[in-house]
Amino acid sequence: MDVVAAIILHEARFLVARRPAHKARSLLWEFPGGKVEPGETHAQALLRECQEELGITIRVGRLYTQVEHAYPDITVNLFAYLATLSGGEPRALEGQELAWVTASETANYVFCPADTDILERLRKEHGQYADLHLHSQHSDGTLTPEEIVAQASALGIGYLALADHNSLDGLPPARAACRKAGVRFLPGVELNALDEGHDVHTLAYGFDENDAAFAGYVRANRARLDELSTRLIALMQADGHPVSLADYERFIPDPRVGGWKAMQYLPARGLGNGMWEVLGWYTRYGCSFDTGQFPSVPDTIGIIHRAHAKAILAHPRESLERGKKTDFPAWLDRMMAYGFDGIECYHPSQSDADIRFCVDLCRARGLIITAGSDAHGAFSAAQMGLVFEQPDA
Repeated sequence: MDVVAAIILHEARFLVARRPAHKARSLLWEFPGGKVEPGETHAQALLRECQEELGITIRVGRLYTQVEHAYPDITVNLFAYLATLSGGEPRALEGQELAWVTASETANYVFCPADTDILERLRKEHGQYADLHLHSQHSDGTLTPEEIVAQASALGIGYLALADHNSLDGLPPARAACRKAGVRFLPGVELNALDEGHDVHTLAYGFDENDAAFAGYVRANRARLDELSTRLIALMQADGHPVSLADYERFIPDPRVGGWKAMQYLPARGLGNGMWEVLGWYTRYGCSFDTGQFPSVPDTIGIIHRAHAKAILAHPRESLERGKKTDFPAWLDRMMAYGFDGIECYHPSQSDADIRFCVDLCRARGLIITAGSDAHGAFSAAQMGLVFEQPDA
């Protein structure tokens, strides 16, 4: 019998449930899930089970592991998927107990035998994961660098990179927190660049944080990014919307909300609800990221290399679609010809096929393979560690 389970990750903990006394394997703990009904996909079964048993909706991620276990009454093929909450708070709708636990805390619970193989892998790999794409309050995330490191450590992430958008300000506190927690640290930054009039995100890793020329470039790129919002507010003010540059300058965003300043300012003035509605104003007024005066992709790579750092193409599928391109292999060939040192192969926006293609390309050409969740705390659906891969580099 095929059974699915969701390893639901939220704020560095996993959701587990204790089976009711009247069910088989009573009072043992397990990951939420259940039987796959005829005609259902694994994702459909997980969505149904989580809604029926917990009253929540989830985003189903990658297959984490598959195990087979023979109980006295039945043999189950258990497929465990990584997942995140997308709606609701878990409720015990079938009388089960619920708990949020870390990988190490699972040792205090007695689990169904079929789930123990999942647990053994989680515990064994604790501290072996890398997440090289994390955002803090120093760009548009909701967590401080110290909070990011604390969550990463609890998740078993042993190697992380803070890669804020066009900002190096979070690196010193992140480095100090990593040193204290025993987590390896890699300085990073995510830079806007342009290719054929479209925004392409480029990750830089391993630069000298005291390199004045590189730091100056990053500050200038941040100013280019911020100028788009200033221009938008000015245009909206001229059109009679209830905004002004003076009011915008006085506005103080809440770092716990996340996003950039205008992302909070416009909803506060009744002009949008959520990121996509706000971005609609940018597009309507010709102030999208594609219109920023950012350096080209080749120039950006050159700047990174002059800082003795590595240039990695961020979330390639997402960048491809932003640029309204459709030929993934041809586009990647063109990007790699610019001189990228590697690809962020593992990212929540990448399909399994995308991941395989990017990994094969990197291995064939001797390029660096990286993994990153692109987590922004509560500002985005992506959760730290969701990728759960151990990249080559």
